[in-house]
Amino acid sequence: MPTADFLAAAYPLFEASQVDLLEWSFDTVWNGAVLPDWAADLINFYASQGRLLGHGVFFSLLSGQALAHEQWLSNLSEECRQYKYLHISEHYGFSQAGSFVDSTQLPVPSTASTLALGLARMQLVAQAVPEINFGLENLAFAFSASDALAQGPFLKKLLTSPGNFLVLDIHNLYCQAHNFKIDFEQLLLTYPLELVKQIHISGGSWSEYKNLAIRRDTHDDEVPEELFQLLALALKLCTNVESVILERLGGTINGGAAASIFRDDFYRLKTVVNSRQELSYAGENQVETTRPQLQPGGLEQDLTLALYQERLLAWLNSEMSSEHIIARLKDDSNLSIYREYISTFEPRMVDVAKQLVQRWGKTVAQLESLDGCRHSTI
Repeated sequence: MPTADFLAAAYPLFEASQVDLLEWSFDTVWNGAVLPDWAADLINFYASQGRLLGHGVFFSLLSGQALAHEQWLSNLSEECRQYKYLHISEHYGFSQAGSFVDSTQLPVPSTASTLALGLARMQLVAQAVPEINFGLENLAFAFSASDALAQGPFLKKLLTSPGNFLVLDIHNLYCQAHNFKIDFEQLLLTYPLELVKQIHISGGSWSEYKNLAIRRDTHDDEVPEELFQLLALALKLCTNVESVILERLGGTINGGAAASIFRDDFYRLKTVVNSRQELSYAGENQVETTRPQLQPGGLEQDLTLALYQERLLAWLNSEMSSEHIIARLKDDSNLSIYREYISTFEPRMVDVAKQLVQRWGKTVAQLESLDGCRHSTI
């Protein structure tokens, strides 16, 4: 994270040469944001050493509507020419629909048409950067237990091309296991563990809905003790892991005590990894990947999915109750193919989705208003 608190907390780790790999969310600065010199130097150094991982945020792989993917893919192609990434990854789910240019990552119904759209989008990435392996990260959020249990099998169907892999986020699984009272190992085994190349681990926070505690993937606190045990289990079951990444949101490491805890989490993570075995990553053990010749084509949009996503985000961003949102989605004749999926939605999780969209959502109108305010102050 290119923030002062992250630098203060992590600097001793870099100074002691403890950080083997760096992951960078490359598309967070494509809007013209300027990186601090120290952050740019770190990225350049790890890229020059063949130890830089790329992680996208804004592609919105499973948006039903046709988005400005061409610009994102063009930027990605240029990014990968400028820096040597070991591999790149993005998130499963969607974050853009209707007037929303960004929000939170939400799941999709596991239909054949949604799968076809996802495969077409995966193909677009492979065409843009054919020399780079591309992976997807599992979600922290689900609308119901059945939704949580469907995400792993759906990801397996998406990650079918040579070079595709899974970024397994342990804390994301922990959130779903807690929120739906699913055994962690049972949930873990629904994922294609043979495709796990990278693992994420982080902390988070709790929210409450009618006296029910709900785990949130906020990346703003220390790693719970239980997660180190779950990491050890995941490393035992995932035999092709090359890297394990500790995540922490910038602006949340407040003071020396929090910085010390962050470093303790890092060293604890290294201890767990080293007790399993030394990981070999692609920079040290390059494996040639035979890729098929890809031809342009595939679905550009899924209009029914786009309508569902547009209405979902709009209603999550309204004052409508969770129960009312579910009822309206179920009663919409244009969304009848999703009625069974929507019927599983739990009001408490819809309430969480409302909080997430209202916290992180950005519409075209909001951005234009913000841009107007900026110009008015010049």
